Amino acid sequence: MGPNLPRKCCVMPRRDESVAERRKHRRIAVRLPALVYTDPDGVGQRCVVEDISQGGVGLIVNDLVIRKFFLLQLGPQVRRLCHVRWRFGDRLGASFVEVGGKTGGKTSPSSEKRSSAEEFVNV
Repeated sequence: MGPNLPRKCCVMPRRDESVAERRKHRRIAVRLPALVYTDPDGVGQRCVVEDISQGGVGLIVNDLVIRKFFLLQLGPQVRRLCHVRWRFGDRLGASFVEVGGKTGGKTSPSSEKRSSAEEFVNV
C-alpha cells in the first residue's frame, strides 16, 4: 500500500456462513449413493449425494463429465431432474427442475430449461 491509500480492515465471514446465507433452502448433510444420467439413453454413473435440500443437491462426482442438465436417481423410484449451478473439482451443486412446473421450489423454468429437460422425462 502506498502512503496515500487508506487502510481497510474488515473481518471476513466464514465461508460456510456466507454460503448458507445465500441459500433459499436449508441443506442437510448426508452421504448417500446415487446415479447420474447425463444422456436419456445412457447408463447411470455413480456419485455421492453430499447434501440435499428442497431446492437442490450437492454431489461428489469425481471425474464424471456432467452436462448442464442431468437426471439424478436417488433411489429405485426417486428421480429428479437437475440443473448444474456450480462445479469445483469433483464437487458440484445443482438445483432441482420440474418440467412445466417450478425450479428450486420458486420460479418457472425458461423455455431453454424446458426443452433441455424434456430429454430426460422418459428415462
